[in-house]
Amino acid sequence: SSPPNVTVLAPNYRNPYSNQFEVGYSHAFGNNFAIKVDGVYQHFFRDFRNVDLNYPNAAGIRPLPAWGEILQQQSDAQSKYKALFIRADKRFSHRYTFTVAYTLASARDDNPQQTVTDQTDPGLDWGPANVDRRNSLVASGTVDLPFRFTFGAIWTARSSVPFSALEAVFNADGTQQYVPGTSRNQGNRNLNLGAVNAYRATLGLPA
Repeated sequence: SSPPNVTVLAPNYRNPYSNQFEVGYSHAFGNNFAIKVDGVYQHFFRDFRNVDLNYPNAAGIRPLPAWGEILQQQSDAQSKYKALFIRADKRFSHRYTFTVAYTLASARDDNPQQTVTDQTDPGLDWGPANVDRRNSLVASGTVDLPFRFTFGAIWTARSSVPFSALEAVFNADGTQQYVPGTSRNQGNRNLNLGAVNAYRATLGLPA
């Protein structure tokens, strides 16, 4: 049978915590229109990641051959979130109301609560979060129509989420690896296309 896998807790494991800061300003223009601006900064520390303490060496031999993966949950993951929120509200008057909200945000982390992708270079996991959307615009409105009808609509536009460029290689723990020269979630952000094309050339694929 295959060697057993086990998950253990790091002896120096610490509970997670976060620093959060918010500042806001709002102003009314007359009786029916107002603008609100908010800034948010959040930094989360000590989330956990799984690191394989029994990862094979260059010869493919695990330090403890009788065991498979020995995943240790280490409290060294972190994430950062920064955002600017701008909202304009037209209060109900003259038979209509509307709200327009825009968010400029940045969410980055090192893939917390997951297993490290490259056991030899955990830093490659730092990058845009899976839910990172740089720009988001939402508009909604309602208008009273004749004959007691009401018409309302919501419109949303958002930036694309990021993605990782992965090669057709899995490490000894079965985790698919990043294309050499790239790191996590660079797609739709600052992906090194030169590195991707160089990798494709090794497979005989066109750039």
